Amino acid sequence: MIVINGAGIAGLTLANALLQKGIPFKIIERSISLEAMGAGIILQNNGLAILDKLGLVDEIKSDDIRSLNLGYKNHITQARADKIGLKCKAVHRAELQTILLKNIPKEMIILNAEIESIQNNDNDNDNGLVITLNNGEHLKADYLVNGAGINNELHAKAEIHDTGLMCWRAVVTLKSPLQQFGEYWFGKQRIGMVALSDSKAYVFHVVQLNSDEDINEYNQSSRQAFIKTKSSNSNDFHQLNFENTQWIKHPLQDRKINWGHNRIIAIGDAAHAMTPNLGQGAVLAMEDAMELAYIFSKQTNNPVAELIKQRHSRIKSVHKLSRLFGQIAHNEYFVFKLLKIIMVKFMPNEMLMKSQVKWMNQFVNRLEVISK
Repeated sequence: MIVINGAGIAGLTLANALLQKGIPFKIIERSISLEAMGAGIILQNNGLAILDKLGLVDEIKSDDIRSLNLGYKNHITQARADKIGLKCKAVHRAELQTILLKNIPKEMIILNAEIESIQNNDNDNDNGLVITLNNGEHLKADYLVNGAGINNELHAKAEIHDTGLMCWRAVVTLKSPLQQFGEYWFGKQRIGMVALSDSKAYVFHVVQLNSDEDINEYNQSSRQAFIKTKSSNSNDFHQLNFENTQWIKHPLQDRKINWGHNRIIAIGDAAHAMTPNLGQGAVLAMEDAMELAYIFSKQTNNPVAELIKQRHSRIKSVHKLSRLFGQIAHNEYFVFKLLKIIMVKFMPNEMLMKSQVKWMNQFVNRLEVISK
């Protein structure tokens, strides 16, 4: 049996994949109820392909994103999704969690529970793990998979890198439908927005903070005032209604990659949390889960080593690129300003996105092998 720590996106995707392959599992979740935090998640080619293999893609009700806008100050370029082979939808994190829960039997999830101790019985005749929960329950498992988030240290010490960027996220109402994903750079600050439905949008606001700067300066009033001053840059800004908006604030951080050891394996943010600058964090967790389910189905002697072999290079490259992308977006030194103008004004956005689509489709092709 596989015990999964955490009923987030990574853990629930793994549970669905194990269910398809007939591998028994249990999910441990410390929350009393499954109420997702956060705001929006953008699912592109690889994420939508995973949901399709799990038989869940039709549960997403939002429309396809038709185009992508990238702006730097007064320069804006647009890419049509169909011209670059991009499939893209935005969902609220709570909606995606609900979708992933659809096929999971309730008795497979243990709520309001945490792992208190782990006993490794590899030296005994009864191989495997005995996992003791804080409610006194004991679970026997072949492997324990940690999918519990960036700060969880069940498998390894969390080595966190702070980027110096602070992010505010929210779901806001729309005055009229929004059919594109837009991200706009204004030096120290950037704004992104994408529709979750005809009436709601996911918005994020990222600020590069100086060490002596008061974070309270970036309150909701100042945020709305800032966006209002930028409304001439794009019609996207005019569609946003911030009345009664509640913002979630958190620093943009990443975690040193660590996949676990022996019978304790990490996936998703627990293994390799990254900055959200490329919009791939949640989907890479889903990729991990699909790959690991396939590894378990092959009854590999060393799943951690196999997971590293299949995933580490891919994750490491995105990990670095996402951090770099955030630095470029906010750095106003001359060479970076020039680079951003070239990216946005002189280089068609299709050229920037085609390589990312090709990279996403590498895992779409991989799914044809590991989903059998």
